[in-house]
Amino acid sequence: MSNKNTHLIETSKQLKEIARPVRNEIRLALEMLKEATIADLGLHLGRSAESLYYHVRKLESVGLVVKCGEQIKYSQKESIYRLCNKRVRVNTEVRQKSFVQTLVNGTRTLLRYAERCLANGLKHDETILKGRVRECRLIQVTTRLSRSQVIEVNEKMLELEKFLEEASSNTEEKQFLVTIAFSPTSTVD
Repeated sequence: MSNKNTHLIETSKQLKEIARPVRNEIRLALEMLKEATIADLGLHLGRSAESLYYHVRKLESVGLVVKCGEQIKYSQKESIYRLCNKRVRVNTEVRQKSFVQTLVNGTRTLLRYAERCLANGLKHDETILKGRVRECRLIQVTTRLSRSQVIEVNEKMLELEKFLEEASSNTEEKQFLVTIAFSPTSTVD
């Protein structure tokens, strides 16, 4: 499901650039902020702007981030950046060993970020933890699936992704992170 709003990652180099935690944080911040200077990103992420320049340039070098303007602040010219595409999709069909290892490392980065978000959510008293409007949920299911059931799971995940993309246009609501990993546990019984 690749479209004009999706950046398809097909090389190890591209994947390595987004697999680093700080770069994934930059990507997610730009997704939320739409456009930002490096100073804006630093304020949003609680990091020094100096520590982000290198990482923004790396994301720019693989086509994930572009300069979209400039502004003058305190007599200094600052570049404004945005994501090329709102969504990043990794082509999991690539089977080169280096790509697969980088994909595993990138998954680890996403799961660590999800862990931090979950821990943050649990710290706040206003986070709803039960009922139909529960705001934190962790699910892990190990099961056996037929090919037709695997197809059904993939279709439902695409439906969920579409629903979440449509819902993300509502900028007034609370932001949520949804991270789902779907994989066989092994190839041999």
